[in-house]
Amino acid sequence: MATFRKEWFNPLYFILNDALKKHPEISKVFCYGSKSSAKTFSIGQYIAKECYLNNTDAICFRKESTRIKTTLKKTFSKAIKQTRLQNGYVTQDFMFKTTKGNSIVLTGLDNEDKVKGIEEFGYLLFDELDHYSFEEFEQADLSFRGESAKVFFATWNPISDKIWVKPYLDGFKWNDYELQLPSPESFVKISECGTMLYIKTIYTDNFWTVGSPCGTYGYKDDKLLQKYETLKTTNYKSWLVNCMGEWGIAENKNPFFYALDPTKHYAVNDIIWNKSDVLYLAFDFNISPMTCVVAQLKAGVYLNIIKAYKIRNITIKEFCGQIKRDFPGAIFKVTADPAGNSRSVGYDSVTTTMHSIIRQSLNIGLNQMDKPMLNWNRRDAWQEIRIFCNSVLQHHPNINISPKAAIELINDLEMATTIENEDKLYKTSGDTEFGMHLTDCFIYLLTTYFNTYLKRQL
Repeated sequence: MATFRKEWFNPLYFILNDALKKHPEISKVFCYGSKSSAKTFSIGQYIAKECYLNNTDAICFRKESTRIKTTLKKTFSKAIKQTRLQNGYVTQDFMFKTTKGNSIVLTGLDNEDKVKGIEEFGYLLFDELDHYSFEEFEQADLSFRGESAKVFFATWNPISDKIWVKPYLDGFKWNDYELQLPSPESFVKISECGTMLYIKTIYTDNFWTVGSPCGTYGYKDDKLLQKYETLKTTNYKSWLVNCMGEWGIAENKNPFFYALDPTKHYAVNDIIWNKSDVLYLAFDFNISPMTCVVAQLKAGVYLNIIKAYKIRNITIKEFCGQIKRDFPGAIFKVTADPAGNSRSVGYDSVTTTMHSIIRQSLNIGLNQMDKPMLNWNRRDAWQEIRIFCNSVLQHHPNINISPKAAIELINDLEMATTIENEDKLYKTSGDTEFGMHLTDCFIYLLTTYFNTYLKRQL
């Protein structure tokens, strides 16, 4: 029988261990907080111990497969070593296998089929829950069932209170759990129905950041603590989010959309679609996600952004079908990524393009397809685009963005920043925090339909 010592673990581990033993009915654990708070690490220790001792398997997801080795794998390797179980596990490429034959599988959720068949696992982890859509979370939750399924863990940093996670959790009633973390800013709550645990933890709950209270174990990272103290004075908002685990978007010191004004541009309530007017669609094309901004407008009079779509693992034909179902009988006009007009092998024929699929799927003519009016091939294109978009935001008297139906667009617009010393929009590849796909849709919309309007104003 393996023996485990107290000084190998953080307080979060002991809370998990206590709650899940006393309350076997708990099936979900939501854990968020600051950087360096040992969220995933503590859960990793719990999973590693349980899989080894109780012949249980676990599957751990990260949204981006390419980052597994530098994130999940690194964290679980440390957790296994810290728990003194390295002799009980064999490390493979994307798996830790126990000497008893059980496994901890690490995988990316870049294909919805990967959540099928997870009922055979005892533990499921969604690392960085805020990177997943609610639909992906829901699908995993529905698939994680059966006799083997025990606990669904989810971790994230609270970079934005506008993502689906916070309103989802706020919809439940929570009571304080009998055990609490050391930091007064943290909390441990159990749902009124008794099936969920909700935890906030910050870096001072991590004894390998601040040292144990007794001073006999852990580690005090003076350099990191000094960085956090400096951040408090140089960027207080970022300190609240990244160090204190407060919900919000860290301060954007060089916003791409510097004229964006929540008090001016965000509607109080979601905007009702006017069925008698044209519906404008602005597409950005990616393998995953497909994105589209839906609007009704009359340049110089109003711009109402009704909805923002961000759907993963869907074809453009299926995407158009979804839009038609949501807006039955609509008259469409479309603008899109200019690259979507290129002929591509792999569609119905070599002459098929994204644009032609949209025309066919939405049953619209060439006169209903428009293109951005700025020259995207110019060396200074991003400077021109930035000036143009902010001029529209500044001068147009009536821009309204739906606060719920277009929340992911709002997120993108607020986070959008420029590359240092340039006007170019900072973007990362794939569906990451700074993928900026909905921002691209917004840019296509403005540069297509507001070019003439702005020229009249300036």
